[in-house]
Amino acid sequence: MFFGRIASQLLAFAAIAGIFGEIPIVSEWAFWFMFGAYLLWLAATRMADFKSIKWALMITLLATMAAVVGLFVYIPIVSNTAFWMMAAAYVIMVASTDMVRH
Repeated sequence: MFFGRIASQLLAFAAIAGIFGEIPIVSEWAFWFMFGAYLLWLAATRMADFKSIKWALMITLLATMAAVVGLFVYIPIVSNTAFWMMAAAYVIMVASTDMVRH
């Protein structure tokens, strides 16, 4: 589980670096790198950790769905800021997950 969280953070950091700098493959696929980081974080985190943060899970799922749909269908604000919506969903998920081992 710990390796999955590290890999997720590395993907997220690479995606953000790809937005601000030109990295050959990462810059073109930055949104999908962030999406992969989000999914990897969900996979690497036990669902027991989400009992007290159901609101955060719902908010991040809604933001993720809106961002993905905004890539394929033009939604005025969402389509222009899809990467940052995905990044915000990722940050909310990471910040609300219990990092203490039980």
